[in-house]
Amino acid sequence: MHLSFLKIGTRLGLAFGLLVLMMLGITAVGVLRLAEVGVINERIIDDSWVKSEAASVIDVTTRANARLTMELTIATAPERLKTIKADIAANKKTIDDAFALLQQKVTLPEGKATLARLSELRGQYVQSFGRVAQLVDANDHEAATALLQAQTLPALDALQQPINALLALQKKLV
Repeated sequence: MHLSFLKIGTRLGLAFGLLVLMMLGITAVGVLRLAEVGVINERIIDDSWVKSEAASVIDVTTRANARLTMELTIATAPERLKTIKADIAANKKTIDDAFALLQQKVTLPEGKATLARLSELRGQYVQSFGRVAQLVDANDHEAATALLQAQTLPALDALQQPINALLALQKKLV
């Protein structure tokens, strides 16, 4: 039986039914695609963005501590020294929190290796900074400046490498 043998009303009804089915199919595909976009957005916002932000916080706060460490060697007023040390302690806490968040959220082997390297180099930098602070406390600014130049700043430069690698990894993942 050919469509030409059907009445016009039947043909129009079938065409309209087919049109409705096609629209339902398009709607279903659209809803499914929007759901996928929602999942992707959730992953970006709740995971990737959080890790990128934590890596950025570590980067910025480490640089701030470097500036404060240099200021520590040239400041002479006891009140200013106390403020600098308090700011450095607050920054260290901020970095610790961001680092702990990254340790929880980073799952790729490359990211875990970068975090391990970051932890090792951060320990060296913090240790060197601690010696600088002890020399400043002992009022030996000359030795503190020499140690800062010879050990602390190179340790900071080394620390920036895994931070930059972590930022690049997170950027690639996002």
